[in-house]
Amino acid sequence: MTPEKPVTIEKLSLIDKERANLIEQTTWAKDFSWNEVVAFAMWSTAFRATPGTEIFQEGDRDASLYLLVSGGVTICKRDRGDAARVIHQVTPGKTFGEMALIDGEPRSASVVVSEEATWLVMTKAQFEKLCEETPRLGLKIIQKIAKLVSQRLRHTSATLADYLDEG
Repeated sequence: MTPEKPVTIEKLSLIDKERANLIEQTTWAKDFSWNEVVAFAMWSTAFRATPGTEIFQEGDRDASLYLLVSGGVTICKRDRGDAARVIHQVTPGKTFGEMALIDGEPRSASVVVSEEATWLVMTKAQFEKLCEETPRLGLKIIQKIAKLVSQRLRHTSATLADYLDEG
């Protein structure tokens, strides 16, 4: 019997350029110049975790944006019976947690590492500093988040319509 790996979140000590290189390898970076990627990296922190690690729980109040750079995470939401339901699998180059960064509301779902993962986190305070120093980049990030949230809402609306048709 093999011992289980501990379920932990490890903060990675990476310099700005190393974090920028992680971002540059993702599809998320395609809308940004190298200088913008470096600026984003300056205001983010890198982490890594093993499968089964909960990154945050539904109801948590931290306001941060997460960019998955490798591995996978699962987004789960509790149903009326308090059972965790998988609502989305996040792949590298995708963000999660961005709604709380924008609206400051409690987390609407939980996120659990499904495959050893590395991600970058930008807190609300870091995002505000980025916006003060590079307002154009802040606007580009907000526009990217708005587009993503809009796409997710359209998908959810279509799924709801299909569900209502079945009923």
